[in-house]
Amino acid sequence: MNNLSKSTLAIALSSTLVACGGSSSGSDDKLTPPTTYTFTLNAKVINQCGIEQPVANADFYLQNAQWGLVSAHQTDANGQVSITTTEQTINYTVAKEQLTNGAVSNVELRSFIDADSTGQATIVFDSPQLADNTSCECQTQDLDLSYSLVSSVDSLASSAQFASSNTIDASNARFSDVEVCRETAKAWPNESFMVVATNSQDNLTAFSGFSNSFDATPGENWRLNTNAIAIALDVDHTKVEQLTAAQLINNKLHFNFIAKQNDAQVIVFDNHAQSDNATYYGRGVNIHQESASIVGKVTVKSFHTHLSNQYESTVDLSPAIVAPEVDTVIFSEVSPDGSYDYSKVDGYSAIHFTTQVGADHPQSNTKIPTTWHVYGPMKGTLPVADTLEKYSYIKRDIATIENLTVEMFSNDTVTNYDSFISAFSKGDTYQTTGVLSNYRTHVLELEK
Repeated sequence: MNNLSKSTLAIALSSTLVACGGSSSGSDDKLTPPTTYTFTLNAKVINQCGIEQPVANADFYLQNAQWGLVSAHQTDANGQVSITTTEQTINYTVAKEQLTNGAVSNVELRSFIDADSTGQATIVFDSPQLADNTSCECQTQDLDLSYSLVSSVDSLASSAQFASSNTIDASNARFSDVEVCRETAKAWPNESFMVVATNSQDNLTAFSGFSNSFDATPGENWRLNTNAIAIALDVDHTKVEQLTAAQLINNKLHFNFIAKQNDAQVIVFDNHAQSDNATYYGRGVNIHQESASIVGKVTVKSFHTHLSNQYESTVDLSPAIVAPEVDTVIFSEVSPDGSYDYSKVDGYSAIHFTTQVGADHPQSNTKIPTTWHVYGPMKGTLPVADTLEKYSYIKRDIATIENLTVEMFSNDTVTNYDSFISAFSKGDTYQTTGVLSNYRTHVLELEK
């Protein structure tokens, strides 16, 4: 990698910011006291059996507009922390070190710019080490799926985890080492199993079924007969290169199918056992650039994501056909002083930076995988770790960037930033209402 370009990008992401304060003299007992706002943060993690759990002792840093530290706090046993401020919007960072055998093994930080201080926000950490799985019961076993006679099988899929799959004959397939987990003594979750195939008329077809019977059956495989058949819909590849169709049921995707450029159709199950609980999910993508630059491998993509009760709108998607006019060589929109400016990308209202680095932890001889998410407007200033007490070590090796993702968001009807930062603050991966139920993104990815 070109050293100058690498240094410029590193400085932009790690430059120290100095927070300046002011003072005033004089007092007046008759002055109206300032309005105060109470902001509450909930820190959570999802365990192996899909149960949300609070994350205690997560570090919460209230910061000013220049990312100077205002106050430091930690979440309580319920994963909550509340602060009082006179500012209607705030900058803050939530961070957590994950431990393995008593040593730091992973660090995750999330920073929010100009967030509403009058309500609540939720952070869902990605690290599985934070979760307590002692209340989970898991079973692992093979499952045999039966379906109508087909000419050939194109793919097999399930909402459950499995090691591998293969066809047994023209109407049977096997999923090997299917793992299903539940909260102890509670009901097993509904998991879907699907086969996508070509029928005797050489048409695309698919069959699926649900099961929630996963008690161990020693010496026997689980068995499931499909009872739903999909419809096949044409894909307009003049608007979208790849199209993903799925259904969201209890915050989990089912029937995930990707129609690539050489696939003329996508499959959708419009009538099945869980239809009343399902939301249709579609995501289209156009790939603009996949190339090597002087700073690493660069990929530029545009997406259109839609969740709806009507499947027709979730497969009729139109991600941008033209790539955004931004610098994908040295990422000059991010300046050495820590400021960034992507406001020239017309029609986009919010941005999400994800930086992955190997950090030199003071108590470790190895680099610690560190992920930092930043949610902000299209123009602003990136946070740094200098004032984040025990996380200040992160800045020392920020030059060892492994991955950088810049994701810009737009909505056809809502353009104000407040709506986006409010949606980001919910902590939900999938949102069926609001600006993140139907939105477009430009995504720039840098991989060293």
